[in-house]
Amino acid sequence: MTPCRSNGNRKLLFLAILVTTVSVYTQAAALEAREDLEVLYPPQFTTNRIVGGEDAPEDLAPYQISLQSLKGRHFCGGAIIDKRWVITASHCVAGAKPEKLKVLTGAYNLKNHTGKYYFADRIVMHCSYNNPAYANDIALIHLNRSIEFDEHTKAVEYDSEPLKDGDELVLTGWGTLSLGGEVPQMLQTLTVKYVPFKECRAAHDNSTWVDIGHLCTFNDKGKGACHGDSGGPLVHNGKLVALVNWGRPCAKGFPDAHARVSYYYDFIRTTLSGCLREPEKPKEPAKEPPKEPEKEPAKEPPKEPEKEPAKEPPKEPEKEPAKEPSKEPEKEGEKEGEKEGEKEEEKVTSASSSA
Repeated sequence: MTPCRSNGNRKLLFLAILVTTVSVYTQAAALEAREDLEVLYPPQFTTNRIVGGEDAPEDLAPYQISLQSLKGRHFCGGAIIDKRWVITASHCVAGAKPEKLKVLTGAYNLKNHTGKYYFADRIVMHCSYNNPAYANDIALIHLNRSIEFDEHTKAVEYDSEPLKDGDELVLTGWGTLSLGGEVPQMLQTLTVKYVPFKECRAAHDNSTWVDIGHLCTFNDKGKGACHGDSGGPLVHNGKLVALVNWGRPCAKGFPDAHARVSYYYDFIRTTLSGCLREPEKPKEPAKEPPKEPEKEPAKEPPKEPEKEPAKEPPKEPEKEPAKEPSKEPEKEGEKEGEKEGEKEEEKVTSASSSA
């Protein structure tokens, strides 16, 4: 092999290594950029929850619920608003069947608790959920029996008063203390500040994902909501104002977006009053066993035509009885002789009787 050819091969090899290295770094940078812009949204079955929170004092949030699978896996939060209703985010229950969900109430420790379980029998999602994208992310779950209220389990009132810039809200949920950490057993809490709508949308590059029905909050970079806190309550002065919806995971320094409860007051009110119900699927009628084809009645043999009765021979005309020969009139002399004979006989009869 000549020296020139050897040098040429080395240059080609060096260029190939350089191109490969640049490509790897470029892909890594692009991946990192995509991760920074990833939106907190389904799937919810992750181990990430509240980032930067701390253990909640007992009885801080007696309205808090844990939405779980039948196997007891927590995947979303929510709040009690009535003895038979809890409220959460639509993306927590999208595609779920009510009979596959259970609700844990009155618990602060997910493993060692004295809370009670209730089972869902109906899910009512907002009819315009995710239309437009990330909007109307709110749902109501009806329970199969009434919740038993006590000092650890209570319903929360919802607030319709407008918030001011800088108002503090309390977020609760079962979350990690750092991104990617383990799920703690104890309920976590974090205080966040309200961010006005225009400011929130501007922080998200004027994205339409920030909808008029959203309420935004912010704390510090490194603190905020994350996967699994979805549907969880945010309260202001003890009243429910929002439910966790989405954000750029997790605690990246952008405001988090939540469903503003006051915006959906009519949806909540009409659903709880029974005026708004999801159309029930018509039940298919029970299939009847196929009927056997009816047998045709046996054909009767054709009747023979009735015979006409034999005609009677014509009757001979009845003969008139022979006329008796007319009696000749008795002669008057004979009649007189007879009368005289009769008189003589009477005389003889009377004489004999006298003798």
